[in-house]
Amino acid sequence: MISELDPDAAARVAAFGPSLPLRQRGLDAVRASLESAPLPTDMPEMARIDDCIAPGVAGPIPLRIYRPSQEPGAPALVYFHGGGLTMGSNHSYEPLGRALADASGSTVVAVEYRLAPEHP
Repeated sequence: MISELDPDAAARVAAFGPSLPLRQRGLDAVRASLESAPLPTDMPEMARIDDCIAPGVAGPIPLRIYRPSQEPGAPALVYFHGGGLTMGSNHSYEPLGRALADASGSTVVAVEYRLAPEHP
């Protein structure tokens, strides 16, 4: 069964530019395209979003915390964004972080992990 791509997803894909193979475009170009793509304007509202830092053995680790409500004791989940461990950020995956928080009613702690190949 063939179905059409969701209009929001289609707009995000179109914003990435030409669909050349990664090896032809290069990792830097693919990363830049992903990070510069416009975010949807209709993302779920959050009661609060905090950017903070967790200490790590190889240096500080940025975190973005999405709180769909200010309710104390809300459940929490830790989210590691997609990108094959080589691309993506809390910024580029913000729509999914917000959607997870909104749909689950949980606080979502998104981890800005160091990317390969620079950090094997």
